[in-house]
Amino acid sequence: RILRRKMRTTVRTLIMRQRFTSAIAAFDERYNFLRFTDAKIIAPADQSIVRLQQDQTVFEALALLRADNVPCAPVYADEARKEEPLGFLYQGDIIQLMLTTMKQMFKAAPSTDPVAIQQRMNRVAQDASTFSKTPVSEFVRKEWKPIRPGYSVFDLGFVLAKGVQEVPYTNEEGDLSYLISQESFLAAFNQDPRVRLGGVAHVTASELGCIKQVARVTEETSLIEAFKAAESTASTADPGASAAVVCDSETGKVVWFVSPETLNAPGLDTPDALGIALSKPVCDLYRDLEGQGRKEAETCKATASLIDMVRQMVESSAQRLWVVDDSERPVGMVSLTMIIECVMDAHASRKEFLA
Repeated sequence: RILRRKMRTTVRTLIMRQRFTSAIAAFDERYNFLRFTDAKIIAPADQSIVRLQQDQTVFEALALLRADNVPCAPVYADEARKEEPLGFLYQGDIIQLMLTTMKQMFKAAPSTDPVAIQQRMNRVAQDASTFSKTPVSEFVRKEWKPIRPGYSVFDLGFVLAKGVQEVPYTNEEGDLSYLISQESFLAAFNQDPRVRLGGVAHVTASELGCIKQVARVTEETSLIEAFKAAESTASTADPGASAAVVCDSETGKVVWFVSPETLNAPGLDTPDALGIALSKPVCDLYRDLEGQGRKEAETCKATASLIDMVRQMVESSAQRLWVVDDSERPVGMVSLTMIIECVMDAHASRKEFLA
């Protein structure tokens, strides 16, 4: 009997020692990855950077950004584009101004009135003529805070957790080498998620604080009204939260979503086409996009773990997940910023070690 007790104690001790050793090894690997790995490891392998010159027009810039499917680009004062950039031009800023201009036109008469629609189209064409000649220098955000060799993954994550979508990475000479996005940052954690996410891997969507009211519209809502609803959730601290979920008018289930990237859809590259689309129901746009790489709304349950949410967002290239109940009705939303913030807060406070 005594021998059996001693054997059990010995086995338990060996198991606990093995678990403790594994935990310490995982923590060391995670800590080394965040604190001592150069942020360059997060950068995309083959990335083409759109570089704009301050005298280019906003329409020229918008066409270049849409062609490369990038949200922003550095703006240079010199034609050679070798000096330090003035700042960034964001595609969303241009689209937002276009939407603001058009909203004023849509206040006058119902969107179903063909005469009113034609009058708006004429006004759009007139404004577009003036708007298209505006240089990008009037829209550039004069913020240029790059990271350089020697900055760690943690330093990069600290910036991205504040809602910054793209962080410039320069070489030793100060030349722009990469634009590191929130998406590429999250993709790095998906490569070895159990180690790199650590103790926060089991955090659920509800524990992230994402269960809250979201902007909802139906498939019959006009696109312009859907954008107005999306603006109600806009936040400078989290641009990814600026979106409205499109629900089925009968069942209330999630169907699509409307966000700034919606306007990157094929066929919306001219003011006239955009004006017409804005005056029509949301379903008209999304049905036209069927079979053309249309992005569906990615959903998850409130009990979904962080490790599963990271994998889903990376594999689907989604900027947000809509949290749904058992009836597939939306009850909240998880953004890239929320996940990165959770990862960084946990590491900074050592929560993942205690977990």
